[in-house]
Amino acid sequence: MHRAAYKLQDGSTLTVAQVDVLEALITLGPISVKELAGYLLVDSSNLSRTVASLVTVDLVSREEDERDRRSVALSVTERGRKAHERIAHRRHEQLRTVLAPMEPERRELLAELLDEYIDLVELSKDENPPA
Repeated sequence: MHRAAYKLQDGSTLTVAQVDVLEALITLGPISVKELAGYLLVDSSNLSRTVASLVTVDLVSREEDERDRRSVALSVTERGRKAHERIAHRRHEQLRTVLAPMEPERRELLAELLDEYIDLVELSKDENPPA
């Protein structure tokens, strides 16, 4: 079951998976569904449905890939960028509130451990690309 993660100004909602797609496209720039699926470590067909829902609400666009005219490149629209900025701000505020009671040294340790975890995830992507 997908739960709505974030409410947009127009009242519509985005799931965690949709927000992950927006973040990845902002980070990577224009990219194919296949490349995006590899980056997110998800199945292309499931990702295609998520992308289609984002295209429908004008957060993501599909354009002919300049590198390969047979392929389509996904990118974030201006509306998608603004939505992502609001979501990122909200996430940071939530994180700040949740971590406020933690001692500063513990927060620093948590940040270091999360950085290490992210590095390991990225390394595993390089060593085990999706089929």
